[in-house]
Amino acid sequence: MTRFDRVLLHTGAPKTGSTSIQGFLWSSRGALMKQGVYVPRAGRRGAQHMEVAATLPLGHRRVGLDRRANLRDDNIEGRRAAFIRDLDDELARAPKCHTLLLMSEDLFTCTKNAVQTYREFFARYASRLESLMYLRRQDRWLASLTLQGRKSGARQGLELIPATPKHYGSNIRIWNAESDACHIRRFEQEFLLNGDLIDDFCATAGADRADLATVAVHANPAIMQEQLDLIDVLNRKLERMPFYRRIRYRRTFIPFCADILGGTKIEFERGAAVEAFESYKGINGWLRATRDAAGPPLFFNADFSDYPEVARNDRRYTLDQLVHLQSVVAGRLRELGLTAPPVADQGSRDNVMNYIASAFIPLRKVEFESARALLKSRKADERKLAEDLGLSTTEDVSDFYDEDDG
Repeated sequence: MTRFDRVLLHTGAPKTGSTSIQGFLWSSRGALMKQGVYVPRAGRRGAQHMEVAATLPLGHRRVGLDRRANLRDDNIEGRRAAFIRDLDDELARAPKCHTLLLMSEDLFTCTKNAVQTYREFFARYASRLESLMYLRRQDRWLASLTLQGRKSGARQGLELIPATPKHYGSNIRIWNAESDACHIRRFEQEFLLNGDLIDDFCATAGADRADLATVAVHANPAIMQEQLDLIDVLNRKLERMPFYRRIRYRRTFIPFCADILGGTKIEFERGAAVEAFESYKGINGWLRATRDAAGPPLFFNADFSDYPEVARNDRRYTLDQLVHLQSVVAGRLRELGLTAPPVADQGSRDNVMNYIASAFIPLRKVEFESARALLKSRKADERKLAEDLGLSTTEDVSDFYDEDDG
């Protein structure tokens, strides 16, 4: 078994640039390996190592995580055994590296027993366990989570709910107590190295960014005011689809609408933002005392001037705009050789929105399958070129169509 100096777990938190980091790590996997940082393929679902959080801890199950991981009571043990076997087999063949790096934002929500389970398990590969998390100013973090929940259909409102600051703080303290080193970074531009998330991540994780490829940032698009009704209709259409497969449709539907019709950012009231931030005073005080005693009074700089006094989220696409969007969807279906559904009653908003959502699903499916075929062809070409040149390839050209929405 290959031994490492340390295991480094990137735990999120959710909505702190995890998608960008995960995309960067997979696209730079070969170059990172040369620097001694090994990112395993085993346990990967989408762009993160979801099997770590989903299968290793025993006992109390997390319903949301099980749903995202497509995990059922009758296959937990099999999935856990398969993950351990695959990881052992892969690492037995892996080159000598100093760091074994795995990432899943589902690791952020934890119990002491769960983290001790991770520690016990990963001790087979290294005696040292480190964790790395990015934290966002809590009002902005909650706003992002709210939009994510609204986009996924998990909630209907736009209230900025502080959730449970005590639980949030407990997650951070547990990782801090149970890790040999817990690297806590602020997901705020003024605190990031060079104001750049990837530069900051590389420096914190011990990688040299200069030797790694620069890749485009993969960001989860936020829902806009005009799209609220449309995303509700689309989510109803996707209900029968496995949860993890819905993501590729929602992910592209929002920018598709915005590219054609534009949109307006959803607003949150200043008073609600201040109240939410202040509810995390306890953990922010602890973070300041343990991480940046000379920094801002509550770990984050608290400027709320970018919030309106009164939030207005009543903008919606007009019927004429929806009819135009309907014609674009129908036209793209025809361009791909598909039969577009009969034109909806253009005097009814509900009928037009129903048409758009229904027609977008087969459109996206064909686009996804075409992109996947193109990716497979590109991988085959790269392997052929490497063979012709007598080279061994370690780069991992990966797609992120099934990555988690978090």
